[in-house]
Amino acid sequence: MNDCAGKAGFTNKQAKTGAVTLIQHFGSALNLNIHFHMLFLEGAISENPWGGTTFTRIKAPSR
Repeated sequence: MNDCAGKAGFTNKQAKTGAVTLIQHFGSALNLNIHFHMLFLEGAISENPWGGTTFTRIKAPSR
C-alpha cells in the first residue's frame, strides 16, 4: 500500500499520489551546479461519487 494513500484512508486502486522532479544544471552565475528540485503531494487524489476528483490531505509528520 502506498504510504500517502494509506494514511488518507484509501488503497492504491482507489487513490493516486504524485511527485514532480526538476533537474537544474546551472546556477545563477552559469556555473555547472547540478541539483534537483522535488515536489511531493501530501495526500491522495481519488474519484468522488459525482464523477470528479477530490484531494484528501494527510496529517503532517509528528517528528
